[in-house]
Amino acid sequence: MCQDGKVILVRYGFHVADLFSASDDYNRYDVEECARKFADLCQAALEQEYPDAEVEVVFDTGVSGASPSLMTTEVLRREYRDGELCEFSDPYDIERVEKLCDEIHHQYKWVVPRPWLTISKAHKLFGVPVPTIRWACKEGLVAEAEKKAGRWEFPLEAFTEIVDSIVSIDFRETYDIGIEDNEACMFQCDLDDTQHVRAADFPEIQVLVVAPNGFGMPLLSSDNSTVLVSKCSDTIDLVFEHFIDETPWTGVQWSYDIYGKTLVSQASQHESVDCEWQESQYDEKTFVDGVQFKFTYESSQPNTLRELIDQSVGILESIVQETEIRLSGGPIWKQEYEKDEILFCTEILDPLLRKMGFESVRYTHGRKEYGKDFTFSEPTKFGDWRHYGLQAKAGSVSGEVNSEIDDILGQIEDAFKVPYRELGSKEERFISTFIVAISGHFTENAEEKIRYKTPEAFARHVYFWDKQGILGLIAKYWIND
Repeated sequence: MCQDGKVILVRYGFHVADLFSASDDYNRYDVEECARKFADLCQAALEQEYPDAEVEVVFDTGVSGASPSLMTTEVLRREYRDGELCEFSDPYDIERVEKLCDEIHHQYKWVVPRPWLTISKAHKLFGVPVPTIRWACKEGLVAEAEKKAGRWEFPLEAFTEIVDSIVSIDFRETYDIGIEDNEACMFQCDLDDTQHVRAADFPEIQVLVVAPNGFGMPLLSSDNSTVLVSKCSDTIDLVFEHFIDETPWTGVQWSYDIYGKTLVSQASQHESVDCEWQESQYDEKTFVDGVQFKFTYESSQPNTLRELIDQSVGILESIVQETEIRLSGGPIWKQEYEKDEILFCTEILDPLLRKMGFESVRYTHGRKEYGKDFTFSEPTKFGDWRHYGLQAKAGSVSGEVNSEIDDILGQIEDAFKVPYRELGSKEERFISTFIVAISGHFTENAEEKIRYKTPEAFARHVYFWDKQGILGLIAKYWIND
């Protein structure tokens, strides 16, 4: 039995939502555990403050819990008044209880965070490839995944659930992967597996292609890129995405903002690729996500997925090389160069030959000097001159087009056999080296066929420049001039 004037009952109630400053915080904490721990701390403090009282701490999660009548703070005292024993509530005691519990709240010792992961932590725990995890977050497949300050984070239990939904497809075993009956959210395969499936046989699904060692170029390293393949009706899309939320940007001397936006600009010169600069917003700030490149191919072609991927990577390598040349002060490589021979000659070849140190560089402007669009010379160490001839062509040269190869072969023979004269000079000059320079690529073994059919006396003195080779010469001689 309580003594006179003593507190006999202390009841404190709270709503769990009031523990957190914002509703978004619910995702970050184990709400039920936070409420129970806060209640236990309040219970212990109140029992110490009122050792002779019955102490009750109740809470309401918003779903179930104490009734509204029990949520009001109450403190009952019992004492004699006018000779009668009575119980009453003292506002001073109520304020005292609420102040004590508020102090406990502000100490945040009741906080019980949920286990949240970043992509890198999840990769280490579960061994799932980084691109797969990021893809799952971006597609909304990982429940409650959030992107804050440019980085994905998600609760452990949500990712544990998605791990069981990832299906690795081995195309070497079967094409029938039971898509309709499979409850999986995600499909992935190794890069090596893509060489075993033709584009026409690929099912109408999305598959993430994982390359443990990357795709042969730094921009597509395994920890900061995704390659997503999807088929819809008669087309196949390959989406390459470079992101920087996990791997720090240390690849080149330019900032990612400058580098990425120049990549997008340079990619616009290529008709075969759609490029997009990606950003996200968080806390009123803008964060760079990365760059996305999309290639679309007809699914009816006989190529394998690996061939399409390799073809796309080759184009991306050109875009990267063009971008770095452009950022270093070199020329902007235009799509028109692969169609307009005069533009290719005047804006690329002519200045390049001069920057390489050649003398007497002369462009015939369409007036062919027996197979030579350009003639130029350089002094030898013996005090005489070595003369060169160059034949330029816009676009690519295919080994399947015999007339085109025959035309080049005729130009090679004429260039060596027929001399040329410099303007204002009667001296006949014979070239000792011939260059075939194209703004595209030599395809289907075209270069090998030309070499094989060229007379042996000339073949050893013929050089082939394609777009990649020319870009390499620009990087070496032009931007360092």
